[in-house]
Amino acid sequence: MYAGITDAIDPDPNRPNNPDVVANSVIDADGADQAVYFHNSETSTSMLGAFTITAADHAIYCNGTSPVIENCVITENEHTREDGAGMYSYNASPTVNACVFYSNWADYGGGMAIHDCWTRVINCVFCQNELDCDGGGLYIENEDVLHEIINCTFFGNHTGIKGSDRILDGTVDISAYEYDDGC
Repeated sequence: MYAGITDAIDPDPNRPNNPDVVANSVIDADGADQAVYFHNSETSTSMLGAFTITAADHAIYCNGTSPVIENCVITENEHTREDGAGMYSYNASPTVNACVFYSNWADYGGGMAIHDCWTRVINCVFCQNELDCDGGGLYIENEDVLHEIINCTFFGNHTGIKGSDRILDGTVDISAYEYDDGC
């Protein structure tokens, strides 16, 4: 696993969110547009958990859905045309819990980009994500929508033109988060 970021995943070896299980349960998209695509009005009964997701334009793409995503490592995804290499959420309301977004690259929101939707992000780590424009770890662009970013850690994310680890437009409830420039 990646130095210093395994604490976001439960260390109990008998549970599916064990770091060893996650590290060995890999979804390798091999350059595909999406590794996981939620787009058929899925609800919170649709769950994705205990995977490492890599090598996609968007590791996870949510469009008009409300899935639960937890205990995943989203790493080394690269989107050269748009936002959110780790996760892109549009017109959706996903809940993301105890995930690690590590070393993803996009134009906006290397780790995660949120557009026109409510999103709840809990106990996640955003580390060493990069992009050309704004929001290295997390990019949010919404009007009049409440987002919940709870107990998340942002460190070592890099941005290009405008800087800033998080770009927030709209109403955001950010509580108990940590921010550090180093990783």
